[in-house]
Amino acid sequence: MQKFVEQLQLKAYSKSTVNTYRNEVHVFMQSIGNVPAETLTIDDLKRYIHHCITKQHLKENTIHSRLNALKFLYEKVLGRDRFFIELPRPKKHLQLSKILGQRELRKLFASPKNLKHKAIFYCL
Repeated sequence: MQKFVEQLQLKAYSKSTVNTYRNEVHVFMQSIGNVPAETLTIDDLKRYIHHCITKQHLKENTIHSRLNALKFLYEKVLGRDRFFIELPRPKKHLQLSKILGQRELRKLFASPKNLKHKAIFYCL
């Protein structure tokens, strides 16, 4: 774990990312128990991710975070180049953009008191 964190820091990952990745790898290590991570195959990792999705009901963002942390572990720390190329990622749900209704738009355009600001709004 120390080597993992050091690699993240050497690559100048943010403190938040380091914490997230460390937590994700910690959960993974707990789940595999005494089995060395180096001995696991891509099929073992597929089963683990499948378990996270079906049994733990983790959301897509959490699965992506876990996959990113494991990808870093295996490819950057353990030196398995392109190890995760065969591991499918869950599809992210498409979220529609939030748009303003007519009432909100009227309020928005009525809010600037400065004529220049009002003109900028209308031009946009």
